[in-house]
This record gives sequence, C-alpha cells and structure tokens, in this order.
Amino acid sequence: MNRPHRQTRYNHPRAISTLEMIVTLTIAVLVITAVLAIYRNTVRSSEDMSQNAARQAATMACLDRMMDDVINASFAQPSVRVAGSGEGKTHLIIQTLPGSVDTVPTTQVEWAAVPGDLEDELVLYRREYIGDDAKNALYIPVCEHLMAFDAELFNPEGLDDPNAPPSMLDVQLTVFRDEPPSPDRVFTVFRTFCLRRR
Repeated sequence: MNRPHRQTRYNHPRAISTLEMIVTLTIAVLVITAVLAIYRNTVRSSEDMSQNAARQAATMACLDRMMDDVINASFAQPSVRVAGSGEGKTHLIIQTLPGSVDTVPTTQVEWAAVPGDLEDELVLYRREYIGDDAKNALYIPVCEHLMAFDAELFNPEGLDDPNAPPSMLDVQLTVFRDEPPSPDRVFTVFRTFCLRRR
C-alpha cells in the first residue's frame, strides 16, 4: 500500500518586523537611560559625601585652631571679648594681657565672620598680631561656607560671685552642607572652651 506523499515543511528564519525592532530599541534605550541615571545619582551622592566630609574636617580644624588660641591665652592673663556685628556674625577677640590691664596687649587674636563671594555664605577670618601692630596684621580665611558664627561668654560660678569674669566660652559654627546654600541643609558644631587654667 502506497502511503501518500507528505510534503516536508522547512522552518525558514523569519525576518524581524519593523514594529519588533522599534520595541526592542525602545527597551534598550530605557534600560541604558536607567543605568546612566543610577550612575549619575551614585556619582552625585559620592561627591556630596566627599564635600560634606571635607567641610566637617575644615570646621573641626578651625575649632582646633581657636582652641589653641584660647588655651595659649588662658595660661597668661586672658581678656576675651565678643563683639556682635549682627546675628550669626560674631567678632571674637582674644587678648593675652601683660601684668597691667592699662598697657597694650602682648598678643591679640581676632576671629571675624564676614559675607563671602556667594550669597548668604559667611567666611571666618583670623588675624593675630603683637602689641599695637594691627595695621600690618592680615585677616586670613580659615573656614568657608558658614551660615552663622556665634560665641557667648558665661560664668558657671556666677551664682556664687556675680562679679567674677567669664570663665567659659561657647562657640557655635553652622555650616552649609552643599551648594547652593540652603538653610535646610546645614550641620552645626559646638565647642566649649575654658578660659582659666590656673
């Protein structure tokens, strides 16, 4: 018995349609765009963290320098004054006096916060001079990107002796975390200094 001849069907590769190509390209573009966005966000976050760490390190170094000034004065006869030049723009003056209060200070260190090049930012400057040589002493920038620099003198033993000179100094630096400066993105560092060490 003869079997009917069965026609063999060959599977030929089918050509990709235009619609399938457009869909494939669209998905590829979306995936690449998402990967690039993740990469950009990762780089931006890394830069923000590095910038934030650098600003914190600069702020701590500034307060360490201020602590050295206070400690050096506290072993002699210190006179510390806080002259306010506007809210958050303190002018701190640390004098090391000789034996008589009426004579010229042997050493004077000044810390002053003034507006910087960028709007709403302060730069903290320091200058040091001996005797009456103030005209030759330069203000040197020590810390940037500040929102505020505040200092306050107080006397914890004031209840026992209201006329006693201040024995403590509180300093507060408020620093912008990133650019552009935003009051919502700041960190604050506090430091308390002892003015008498005898």
